[in-house]
Amino acid sequence: MNNDRHNALSPGAIDAGLDRDEFEVWYQPQLDLSSGALTRFEALVRWRHPAWGVLLPRDFLSLAEESTEINRIGEYVLQSALAQVAVWRELAPHAAIGVSVNLSAQEMIDERLPRAVDKALVDNQVPADLLTVELTETALMSPAAASAVESLKRRGVAVAVDDFGTGFSSLNRLRRLSVDFLKIDRTLVAGLGHDADDSVVVEAIVGLAHTLGMLVVAEGVETLDQLGRLSDLGCDYAQGFYWSKAILSEDARRMVSRALVRLAG
Repeated sequence: MNNDRHNALSPGAIDAGLDRDEFEVWYQPQLDLSSGALTRFEALVRWRHPAWGVLLPRDFLSLAEESTEINRIGEYVLQSALAQVAVWRELAPHAAIGVSVNLSAQEMIDERLPRAVDKALVDNQVPADLLTVELTETALMSPAAASAVESLKRRGVAVAVDDFGTGFSSLNRLRRLSVDFLKIDRTLVAGLGHDADDSVVVEAIVGLAHTLGMLVVAEGVETLDQLGRLSDLGCDYAQGFYWSKAILSEDARRMVSRALVRLAG
């Protein structure tokens, strides 16, 4: 981000942007590697700034985390994403296409989180098992994370550890918190097919996850070689530019419709 743009952004600007409906949720599909079926989308927030165009999370989330705006953004993403799940359910009532939503460490320790999740599920009439929350390894290691994860799990919400392989999460903590998914960081996926060390690490993560009763999602899949190697290693799900970049909600709806046509055929 250039200095002018950086200096123009502030918690107040984020708050005003939310008031003006400048924020959007985009969706990147995740596919089942064994069947090729569309199973869920990851919800990714964008800020369509009137002066600077579409801003990515790296441009504003760290600023939002320094204030209460991160909670407001999180509630907006949660409501928007589950509203889209409701649309997909109307299109595909038996397909059970879900959504995953990222939560920051600050949101995980906010006592309002369970109520916000409950409200979003009820408002949009979406079953809890169609929602996955993603948190980083760092957030998972927070002492307060355990109660938040347990609260979400009691509601039937799935929990994923994002960017796995870049932090220092305790294996015992992963097992004890009953995490559902490990998401392999894209930096490890990038080396598959030409970096033997990355292949060994990914194979170890897949084996570890399956031993602990978890499923594995690979991020950042861009080539057929990476896809083939992940399939060979037993990875369960994947997302990346090989299939699609993050897309607007209307494009996600069309993708769901096309997936239904393929299933019917």
